[in-house]
Amino acid sequence: GFISRRLNRGKISKLVLIAVNAKNGGPQTLNKSESPPSLVDVAFKTATVAMDNYSFETIELARDQQRTLDQAQKDLARCKEIAKAPDTDCPSFVAPFDVHVIDVNLDAIKDPARRQRLLSIGTNFSLTHAEVDMLIAAAGEILDQNPAFQKLLKELH
Repeated sequence: GFISRRLNRGKISKLVLIAVNAKNGGPQTLNKSESPPSLVDVAFKTATVAMDNYSFETIELARDQQRTLDQAQKDLARCKEIAKAPDTDCPSFVAPFDVHVIDVNLDAIKDPARRQRLLSIGTNFSLTHAEVDMLIAAAGEILDQNPAFQKLLKELH
């Protein structure tokens, strides 16, 4: 696609993947009652657990790919260093680029009451302006505290 063509042409030096976890953390009441959960509660949990696992696995896959690419670029540089000749049999990449995987997750909010309030906001298209403002402010704080994002900012400046 568009990104791979630009990578292959050497037009991208940094690829930034920002994963925003939009899970809804609804109240955790299933284990606080002797009564079995309702069908709606079970359906909600089933859907959100799958989404949480998918989000986690996707982010970890991206990080694994980042580590693999970083190691391959180091190996290539070492190969060329050992060969000390420009026309070596060392493999090559079209153009080197850095990958930055940044996870934005409301679980990173330190204040438990605020975190729960944010996690209880629905994941739909009918949010109030106040809810949108709260989520934007929280995302900014999470990025400010995110080591991967801070590393990217330092590299860019």
